[in-house]
Amino acid sequence: MNQVPFEQLTYARFSALVKTHFQVQADAANRIELELTEVRRYQPRMGATPESAALKNECFSLTFNGPASRYLEQKMYDFEHDELGT
Repeated sequence: MNQVPFEQLTYARFSALVKTHFQVQADAANRIELELTEVRRYQPRMGATPESAALKNECFSLTFNGPASRYLEQKMYDFEHDELGT
């Protein structure tokens, strides 16, 4: 599957994928399916400096739902999506 460059992972791109499924490599032997349920954009705080307001990267968060029987500990994971890629 194609690897998506970081700069192409935008708020708009993920917003179009809400209610779709991603595969996550939980460990060497197990993959978990997660549903993207929310994409939330964050705006710079009032009084932000010109340097911080000029950041090129968007600020947003992604919320996923998955099986209650599987717990993903905090670390880096590879995500795959049929339309988006890896």
